[in-house]
Amino acid sequence: MTTVIIVESQALLRLGIQCHLLNAFPRLCVQGAGSLFCPEHENFHNECDLMLLSIEAERSVSESIRQAQRMYTLRRLLLLSDTETMPSAWVDLPPIVAGYVARNTSLSFLTASIERVLNGCYDTSFFTSDDTRLLAGQRHEETSHDSVSTDGGTCTVGGKISICKNTALEEARLLNITLRQHQVLVYLAHGHSIEDTSNRLNISINTVRKHTQEVYRRMNVKNRNQAVFTAIEQGAKLGLIFP
Repeated sequence: MTTVIIVESQALLRLGIQCHLLNAFPRLCVQGAGSLFCPEHENFHNECDLMLLSIEAERSVSESIRQAQRMYTLRRLLLLSDTETMPSAWVDLPPIVAGYVARNTSLSFLTASIERVLNGCYDTSFFTSDDTRLLAGQRHEETSHDSVSTDGGTCTVGGKISICKNTALEEARLLNITLRQHQVLVYLAHGHSIEDTSNRLNISINTVRKHTQEVYRRMNVKNRNQAVFTAIEQGAKLGLIFP
C-alpha cells in the first residue's frame, strides 16, 4: 500500500490534510505527525512513498531533510512552508525533493500536486508560483526555437509534446475555451512565461495576457496554477504525462 506521511506542527492543518487525502485517495495509507520526532501512534510507518515535510522558512532546510532521511526510508519529499514560493535560500536540494507547495494553497492544488508526485512526475513547475520553476534543485530548461503547430492533425508544443488536434479540440470544448486559449494554457501548464508564450505563438504579449485572463474568467480561477489543476480535475491533460 502506498504510504504518505504528513509532518506538520499545526494540528488542525495536519488533520485537515489527512482527512482530505483519505477521501481523495481511499487506498492510501495516510499518517500524520507533529514533528519528525513525534509520531502519533505506535504503528507509525518508518517507510513511506511520499513525505509532506513542513518547514519554517527560517529553519535549515538541509538539516530538516537530513533528519527526515535519518529517521525514515523515503522515496520522495514534498516541502511545505508559509511563503508563496520556495524561499530563495533553499538551494542545492537533493534529488529526493520532488517540489514545494505553500501551506496556504488550496486542498485541490495540494491534492493534484501529491497525485503527480506519486505518479512519478517531477519535471514540471506546478508546485510553485508562476515565477518559480525550481524543482528537485534544478531549473527548468527552455529552448527558444520551439513552436506550436496544428498542421497534420497534431498540436506540437515545446518541441517535445504532441497533442492530437482532436484531443485539443475536445479539451477546449470541455473547458469552454477556444483552441488558441487552449494552446496558451498548454504553454502555461508546461512552465512557460507570458513573454516566452508570446514568442512561441508569434502573438503579442498583450494578446497572450488577454487570452490568459479570458481562460481564468471562463474557468473561474485566479491564477495559472488554479487554471492548470482545474483543467486536470475536469479531465484535460494539457499534454502532460500521467503514467
